[in-house]
Amino acid sequence: MPGKQGYPGDTALALGGHYVLARSANSDLLNQAGRAKKLVPDLVFRCSDYSTDDEAVQAAIDALPDASGKVVLSEGIFTLAASLLIATGRPLTLVGQGRGITTLILADDVDDHIIKPAGAVTGCKFEDFTLDGNKDNQSAGAGISYDDMVHVTTFRVEAKNCKAAGFGGATSHTITDGLWIDCLAHDNDTFGFIIGLTSDRCRLIVCTAEDNGSLGIALDGCVDSMVLACTSLGNTDDGIEIFSATRNKVIGCTSLNNGSKGIDVATGGTDVLIADNIVNGNSGLGIDRGISSSTVVRNNIGHVTEKSGTATLVNGQTSIAVTHGLAVTPVAGDIMVTPIESWGNALKFWISAYSSTTFTITVDQDPGADVDFAWKAIVL
Repeated sequence: MPGKQGYPGDTALALGGHYVLARSANSDLLNQAGRAKKLVPDLVFRCSDYSTDDEAVQAAIDALPDASGKVVLSEGIFTLAASLLIATGRPLTLVGQGRGITTLILADDVDDHIIKPAGAVTGCKFEDFTLDGNKDNQSAGAGISYDDMVHVTTFRVEAKNCKAAGFGGATSHTITDGLWIDCLAHDNDTFGFIIGLTSDRCRLIVCTAEDNGSLGIALDGCVDSMVLACTSLGNTDDGIEIFSATRNKVIGCTSLNNGSKGIDVATGGTDVLIADNIVNGNSGLGIDRGISSSTVVRNNIGHVTEKSGTATLVNGQTSIAVTHGLAVTPVAGDIMVTPIESWGNALKFWISAYSSTTFTITVDQDPGADVDFAWKAIVL
């Protein structure tokens, strides 16, 4: 059934039940008094006029009068018997009334993503609703699949109970200029967020991944991407993983009580910065920097990469093993040692025997008295 024309104030009073508005990007025109005057009426789609809720929402999406319009979901639970499909080259804004206020839930046996593109789409926005994948009654499907999307933004969206990832879909496609702000992914069977493959300039900011069945947050093959001030809690695998990525940053995040590592730079990570994070209580390492020498790890709580102290070489000895307290094994150049008093009979000293727990300070001969050394370790 085609949508009926109406105005937001009028339709909200008259409809009853849940409904969808298709709104033109040119719907409002300011009059001389500065008030918005309706130029193009909203199209109204009552769910009660359709066999299933997804038919009403899809009709609103398909009926947008211009390529940058808005689909507004009312309060309520929309039960979807099929995925919502965004047509190739047809961007839109899909907005609800808030997480837990507007909910899109899959009906049983849909076995697909809740929202997905038909092909390449530029400029979509998703805002203020909850996605419920009904995973116990599905064999597949993510919350939102972003395959081949460009300039896509997702604000304040919750994705839960999905059979696959909350946010991401397949990793065989590219996302370019993706932005997720204050999104929540929890209790999904696989990932919370999976962004890939070879995606460029993707940013997750103040998002949360909790109690997902695999990785909390994963950047797979991403370039120039960032995870900023995000939280990853209680996921089955790593809290945050950077895989085959280039010039990625993980800054100011909290990754706690995950089933493997807090933050993991997996195979092929290059020029990765991991700084100012908290990584306590994970079953594996707090941070695994991987094998790349270009990865920089600094100032993280729960993964010590900087330490200092003093050590005393006792009279009659020529070496002392010093416990460094670092989370990683230092190598030559990571530790600086300075005598802070006379060496006595000793003429030189050196550092050797770096291990996961200690390093050794050695002098060439018995100094004849106790000698104190100051040391500082920084592993970049």
